[in-house]
Amino acid sequence: MITKNKKANKGCRRKVIIDLNQMLLLFNNYNR
Repeated sequence: MITKNKKANKGCRRKVIIDLNQMLLLFNNYNR
């Protein structure tokens, strides 16, 4: 159970990081 929760948290964090990176890329393109 603990490992499953850790894995889920890691996946969520990774997804959030990817979303943030995509937002930054879009923001940079918009500024150009």
